[in-house]
Amino acid sequence: MAVQGLVFVHSESPARISFNSLGVGDTATSSNSILLDSLTSDGLVSITNIPSFQQKKIGLMSNLQACIMSMNNGDDVPTQVFDDGTIRRSFATSTLPNGVGPQSIKTLDEYEQALRGSNSELSPSCQHFNDHLASFRSTVDLVTRKFAERLSVEMGTSLPKPLLSSSSNDGHGNYDDIKEIVEGGTQLEHFHSYQKQEEGNKKNGGDDETATIDFHTDQGFFIAFTPGLIISSDTSQDIELSDGFYIQDSNGDKMLMEFTSDDDLVFMLGDGVNQL
Repeated sequence: MAVQGLVFVHSESPARISFNSLGVGDTATSSNSILLDSLTSDGLVSITNIPSFQQKKIGLMSNLQACIMSMNNGDDVPTQVFDDGTIRRSFATSTLPNGVGPQSIKTLDEYEQALRGSNSELSPSCQHFNDHLASFRSTVDLVTRKFAERLSVEMGTSLPKPLLSSSSNDGHGNYDDIKEIVEGGTQLEHFHSYQKQEEGNKKNGGDDETATIDFHTDQGFFIAFTPGLIISSDTSQDIELSDGFYIQDSNGDKMLMEFTSDDDLVFMLGDGVNQL
């Protein structure tokens, strides 16, 4: 995202931790705080070397835009237009706790059901997207749980107990650590496609220096995301990593985060951390 009036300070790569380092054992203590040491500078860390994740990620994301546009030219998908002319179309779903598990993408389900009624089927791009969806979500869930477990162990006795109390009737009154909060909470999942409009279709006279999305803090405890990919309409061209992802650090400095193909899944702390 480009930020209007941004004074460029510097670029930075995220702290990177191999997936295998998230294992919890005798070495996962506050004296070996690989996550805490990485998160304290800017609240962001990248997990690398997740087994088979690159193939799943590319297989899923490379088909997202084409799948969305095959659904009545994107009109059947929730859409938002930003001031700089960028159109965001999104699939939304969730994973529910207490054994309920992953939910389907309602928008895609309803479209598929409508097609069946007319003896048609999903486009090849949507079929390819679906082929990778369950495996992709399962891997993200696994890494998220290991991230939360490792963070719980590293923070150890610095966390109050209970960490969170719930008055709901879900049978889980107290949550003693971050791992229990993640396992007991609803995980919201979004698959976004961003597409720039042609000149003349921008809102409020937006230009190339207008921010797509202004700086904001996620309201959850943390978010996990995969760095974006640029997919050309010309399928013969290579898939590229997108750029323009800025963060604002604790000093108020604005930094361009430089991701590489090694950055499988990135975790960024949200406002929920301030509630502990």
